[in-house]
Amino acid sequence: MFRLLEEKSERMVESVLQLDNQEVLAGRTCPACFGPQPANHNDYEAATRDRLIICLDGNFQHRHHSKASRDYEILRTPHIFLPEGAADSMTREICHMEILKKPPEKADRCANAHKAADNKRNESTWKGCDDTGLMGAFCRHDAAMSLVNIFKSGEKRALPLALLKKLLLGVEENRPVGVLYNIGCSLNKYIKARDLRLEYKSQLTFGTSIFHSYVHNWGCQLDYNPRLNTGWGLSDGEGLERMWSYLSSLVSPLRYATRNHRLESIAHCLKYHNKRSIKQLSSAFWLIRKFKNATKRQRETQSQLEAILKLPNPFGKPGDNYTISFLKKQWTHQRSFRADHTDEEHERRKQLIKLYEHRSTLEVLKARLLDPKFHLLSKKEVNKIFDNVKKVSNELQKLEKELSDELLSDDVDNDE
Repeated sequence: MFRLLEEKSERMVESVLQLDNQEVLAGRTCPACFGPQPANHNDYEAATRDRLIICLDGNFQHRHHSKASRDYEILRTPHIFLPEGAADSMTREICHMEILKKPPEKADRCANAHKAADNKRNESTWKGCDDTGLMGAFCRHDAAMSLVNIFKSGEKRALPLALLKKLLLGVEENRPVGVLYNIGCSLNKYIKARDLRLEYKSQLTFGTSIFHSYVHNWGCQLDYNPRLNTGWGLSDGEGLERMWSYLSSLVSPLRYATRNHRLESIAHCLKYHNKRSIKQLSSAFWLIRKFKNATKRQRETQSQLEAILKLPNPFGKPGDNYTISFLKKQWTHQRSFRADHTDEEHERRKQLIKLYEHRSTLEVLKARLLDPKFHLLSKKEVNKIFDNVKKVSNELQKLEKELSDELLSDDVDNDE
């Protein structure tokens, strides 16, 4: 009852003051991310100026057993949680856009490498549970912005999209937003393939959380690893992992509590956590610690770079050492090489698949020619088989010539 009265009091104050969504987030979540801009706003680089960085993650330890209790009251959703049905609404929107756009079904190696996002979990996985986990959105200062309760499902795409949709409705239209997620690369491609109507989605930039980014292939890391791209600073995207550790003591008791008690307890802990974070942000000691860590990292990086610049460059003139311009040029070539060769490799794989399919078809047709029943076929059926053999043989020869020409050109380039 006390928590309910406290929540109503806060909402009444926000209503009387006519606070918008961003001002509410500044008061409840993080004034550093959602508060007014600093006086020296224009002194920051364009890549980091007024940039909001958030992280997304799911947790399936916070489950609730369906027979643990019976709720005689309707489910009350705390302010920090998305309303019940928000994820279902996003799922319907995704299905609608899939019907319109008809995106191609492609295997996603990044999503398949993460157990929580491989879409192989079903209702039998969550047998005996109604609420199967939580998914949250936190800012770069580890403050909780919003969560969604997962009901009898895994880490579906609708969950992070529902969280993003709520967030984007509460920030300025032109504000750049960076999203760090275990499979941020996959989520970005998913949104583009279906042309989902997220508010201000042109301002979104996706990355992978730092400790999960090295699971991805090198081409994916070049585009999404926050340590290999500008604008992310030292944000690691692992704020929710730290939060799950903070909430770990609630896992066992809340599995057997009522559904209302479960949500309210989690919301109450996060409310306390956010208030404590706001006090830390206003403390000079927090800023001093962050500044010291940044300068320490800068000194370490500078010393490593100076050591590299003293090494001889085997790719330059005799006696030359590595230079910053040379290293930058090599990095640019690395990125452009990956970007230029990805499509070529994909086309080559498609041609190889066609080649194997044609060979298989040709073997089947040859087997029919050797079949004793072949002599019982009509003249029309025989001519049709020969025409198919000729057609497949011509296509096979064409594909073999194209692939051999590509291999020869690659060998010539390597010799040069």
